[in-house]
Amino acid sequence: MRTRLNARSWLRFFIGLLIIVTLVRPSFASALQVQSAPTPEYAPNRLFVSFRVSTPSAARQQALDLIHGEVIKEYALAPDVTLVQLDNKGGIDVPAAQAILENDPAVNYAEPDYWITPLDMITDDPRLGEMWGLANANVPSAWEHHTGTVDMVVAVIDMGADYNHPDLVNNIWINPDEIAGNGIDDDGNGYVDDIRGYDFYYHDNDPMDAGTHGTHVAGTICAEGNNGIGVVGMLWHCQIMVLQFMGPTGGFTSGAMDALSYAVDKGVRVSNNSWGTNSFSTPLYTMIQNAQSIGHVYVAAAGNNGRDTDLVPLYPASFNLDNIISVGSIRSNETPAGDSNRGVLSVDLHAPGVSILSTTAGGGYGTMSGTSMASPHVAGAAALLLSADPEQTYQEVRGLLLQSARPTPALAGLSVTGGVLDVGAAFDQMPGSSQPPASPSDLEAPVQYYTTVCLAWADHANNENGFEVFRSTDQINWQSIMAVPANTTGFDDTNLLPGEYAYQVRAFNHAGQSDPSNVASVVIQVPLGITIHVADLDGAGVWLNRALWQATVAIEVHDMGHEPVSFAQVSGVWSNSGEVATCITGETGRCQITSPSLWYIQSDVSFAVQNIVAETMLYVPPENHDPDGDSNGASIIVRPQ
Repeated sequence: MRTRLNARSWLRFFIGLLIIVTLVRPSFASALQVQSAPTPEYAPNRLFVSFRVSTPSAARQQALDLIHGEVIKEYALAPDVTLVQLDNKGGIDVPAAQAILENDPAVNYAEPDYWITPLDMITDDPRLGEMWGLANANVPSAWEHHTGTVDMVVAVIDMGADYNHPDLVNNIWINPDEIAGNGIDDDGNGYVDDIRGYDFYYHDNDPMDAGTHGTHVAGTICAEGNNGIGVVGMLWHCQIMVLQFMGPTGGFTSGAMDALSYAVDKGVRVSNNSWGTNSFSTPLYTMIQNAQSIGHVYVAAAGNNGRDTDLVPLYPASFNLDNIISVGSIRSNETPAGDSNRGVLSVDLHAPGVSILSTTAGGGYGTMSGTSMASPHVAGAAALLLSADPEQTYQEVRGLLLQSARPTPALAGLSVTGGVLDVGAAFDQMPGSSQPPASPSDLEAPVQYYTTVCLAWADHANNENGFEVFRSTDQINWQSIMAVPANTTGFDDTNLLPGEYAYQVRAFNHAGQSDPSNVASVVIQVPLGITIHVADLDGAGVWLNRALWQATVAIEVHDMGHEPVSFAQVSGVWSNSGEVATCITGETGRCQITSPSLWYIQSDVSFAVQNIVAETMLYVPPENHDPDGDSNGASIIVRPQ
């Protein structure tokens, strides 16, 4: 049994040390590396090995035998990479094994499984700044175009996240191919009951935050919007896939690779990576590069060392790959944070990263600082662009974010763009953003629930802010009755009086409205005083043994339009005992009542319906009927068989 609470206690101890250390600007990959116990540089008993493609399996095994190693993992996203476990026999440790393998003609390269650390600083005063970052990044302007969609999945590769947080719980990804709690790997991906993602640090299916770092990152990306509580993320709606590979102080490269592999296998196109290492990892580089195959945008924090990463790189942000966006941090006055890394070649742009208010573990809110907080602003921006137009390539998304970065004098020469994230400008530069959206089509208006019309339409736009629904009683005068969010394809018009109605729907954005959809007409014929009837009574009797039998009655309830009525309570009485029995109808309008045990001397028994209760509907006994002709419509005699 693992002890996460103890891990959090250690984190509080490390943060106490960190407050002192940050005053002298640490030169490590993260200030959280400074601790009383030494941080490992790499896993002590495993390493990555890449064999040459043409190497026979016998030669590969011979190389592994030399180091007393065994392949424990292969990667579909990096086919030439294996993870090898050492048995520590013969005094062969990781450096010795690496030296042996690099002299073996069967091996491309061998590399340690490096340690990686989160890239954040200490928590500031609660609610300091009140989300200035969203305004600085011009996010409200972007929301005029789009606020996100429930089918946009973003992978938070981090320490985990508080998936029960009130501002996150509705935006947590749920694995559609896995059945919770059945102990089976339903989707066949090698992980059992991975409902919200996976924990590659503790190796289980519970990626709850080991600190609060991942929860803070997740909130910046996708804290639920327009819900009346707390904060809001870059997207109001999305799905956060929680992928934990770090504990309170860090994790290994192999865990980061497992997390990315998981996300790519599920088709996730955006990930946030607020962590780093000084060590170049060829397997990780290969995997990120191969993630381009599904159009994956890999957003990475540039690091908090206050150094030029063109000269002293920090990975993965410094990998020279065109699906990576490396993010530095700014203050609210658009000057670089003092500890943010810089690099005219290795840092792409800057984003708000000082005193950023977001969600924290345990259901709270607080501010944190660092490039860890800047990176999710950009990851959220990438996801917002992709959710607005999923057909974009990763090059197009990255290009939009870099081209639209707002030039800032204080950032000149510190990044590729010398600018600050501007999501509104990115949307303005999207193809078609200055045009009204395409018209919806195939509008249908079926009647449901007697006084409700359930509208449904096809969405052909990728740049709408929402849809406006219009209703008319004469198809001349149209009334706007509701505006619904972008990517919505339905609306229920309720509490309608009897009569004829016509509907149209238009898409809209900041550039204007689309042409109207087709007209869908409907007639509400059912009066408010709805009558219901027993449509049929069927009875059957069965022997339980030589002396006892039971009677069963099936009741069907329908309305005056001969439609089944669900959730109706049927009450009646058995003739032999005077006992009152009830049942509740299902979707088919049917339910069943079984009598108590009856003695054989009772040749038959009858059941009479006395009442039916279904919301405001009225039961009308005189209009009962019996299609089968085996009852009088109100009662039935049941005989033993």
